[in-house]
Amino acid sequence: ERGIVIPGAKATVRTDLPAESPDRVLGIVGAKYQPIQNRDALGFVDSLLQKGARITHAGAFNGGKRVWVRTELQGEHGVNGDGYTRQLLGYTDHDGYCQRTLKAMMLRLVCLNGLMLMSDIGKWSVRHTKLADFRIGESDVWLSQAEHEWEKLTNQLQSLIGVVVDPKKYFEAVVPPTMVKNKETGLMLPAARGENIRSRIRDRLTRSPALEGHRSDLYGMFHAVTEYTDHDRIQNVKPANRL
Repeated sequence: ERGIVIPGAKATVRTDLPAESPDRVLGIVGAKYQPIQNRDALGFVDSLLQKGARITHAGAFNGGKRVWVRTELQGEHGVNGDGYTRQLLGYTDHDGYCQRTLKAMMLRLVCLNGLMLMSDIGKWSVRHTKLADFRIGESDVWLSQAEHEWEKLTNQLQSLIGVVVDPKKYFEAVVPPTMVKNKETGLMLPAARGENIRSRIRDRLTRSPALEGHRSDLYGMFHAVTEYTDHDRIQNVKPANRL
């Protein structure tokens, strides 16, 4: 606005908004950054739709700085009678804070728990550079890798069924106690927040109808954590952070 040139930087702007609009500027990026239009950045969806996939959700945050789409492939995977759908979450940015990214995930239909596959194979990113345009056609490769991840997760979930463990020890391993110094006594005591989280997860294990028959095995305890994460923890999280 003051006409000061910043060496090695430039702004990404929305050309569909007037110059005086405060939402016109999306971000400040480096000289090598190449804007990719939403149609191109999420072009892999067209290939998935031709294979029978469908779009379940899509949207944008912060005036279009972050744009995302979630697709669901045909067919369900079953684990011990629970149905799971295979999904792909793709998103891109226009403010320079993230790469064009595709993530594989599975959705447990009985209680709508989403399991994000966060291994190196389950997430793919492409920088906003000139090379990005040449990599947009890689959806077939990504889909093949996602299929591998879905199969691996299905086998991992199956292996948890019937493995009996102590819930107290399991949840303390998942959410370890954090020791803090008591201001009055000077003694190191467990922080209340960690115990509150463990208590809410245990409550999920005890009360959730979806975990009936799995309240003492690893399958039930794993999904008690996912239920807490999907339904309790994110209630007050901003939409962009929840994504």
